Amino acid sequence: MNEFRSKMQNEILMQFRGVLYTVAFGCGGVIFRQHFIKLLGYGESKGSEIIRYMEDFKLIKHRKLGRNYLLILQHATLSYLGIGNKNVIVSAKRVVHSATLCEMMLHLYNPEDERKIHKLLTMSNFPYFIPRNSYNILNRIYNFLSNKGMSELDTLAWSMQEIDKKIKCIEQSKIGEKEQMPEKIVKADDLLILRNNDMFVKGVSYVDDTLIFQMVLFANNKDSDKISEIIHRTEVALADMMGGLNIKYVLDIYSLSPKNPATENKVLRNLLSIKGNEHKEEFYKNNITYHWYNRKNTLFSGIDLDKWL
Repeated sequence: MNEFRSKMQNEILMQFRGVLYTVAFGCGGVIFRQHFIKLLGYGESKGSEIIRYMEDFKLIKHRKLGRNYLLILQHATLSYLGIGNKNVIVSAKRVVHSATLCEMMLHLYNPEDERKIHKLLTMSNFPYFIPRNSYNILNRIYNFLSNKGMSELDTLAWSMQEIDKKIKCIEQSKIGEKEQMPEKIVKADDLLILRNNDMFVKGVSYVDDTLIFQMVLFANNKDSDKISEIIHRTEVALADMMGGLNIKYVLDIYSLSPKNPATENKVLRNLLSIKGNEHKEEFYKNNITYHWYNRKNTLFSGIDLDKWL
């Protein structure tokens, strides 16, 4: 029986590796059932059949949340994906992250675009279980600029060294243990800290001698003051990490809440009130885009999401 189960597990895992990779690394191992079916690219009937197979062979399990269901990856699936030493923590923050990322991906890509989704998770620091992605973003910038013959990269190199120290502590930590950061580590905002505040680097481009950071903020459970604070911290952090390099950013803000023009206007006023930002109104209007999915009530029906978070 164990041999048969192992054989069936491998067949299922191989067939659906792409979507399971997305659930593991993009969603932290937990996903709403309806999002999973959409990512599979099948209808409800076929999707439900696949889910039953996966549950029968202990690859996923389900848990009721309000009036909906979550699917959670089990150990066999995590091991197949190379993270068998990790735990799937079904926390409010992780479930909301999963829901927001899935809404974003399903609006940006078709389910058949597995390569594009995989590239997104490889080039960004959205993923769980891969803290080194934040370092890799800086490393790619450093290598690119070095190959272009730029020499004023000492600040960037220092930023890479500092974030590398943090990541090594995270990578060496054991299940159930909180990472102990070395005392000499600088506590200024970096890509890891921004990520902990739901600000992600989706990608980086280079246009007209300027680095352009494509940033994404998940704004669930954040009021206008918190959103503007994180945006300002991001501006300062990017400038500090890049030294004197020419940089810009574009920011997409995603929320599961209904459209809220009052929040958008208050965020703009807050940003313009910061010293040095008085003449940046056009920049903010052109470079910050809001995406209101209005899915809070349907996904989290029966749950007070703000209290849960």
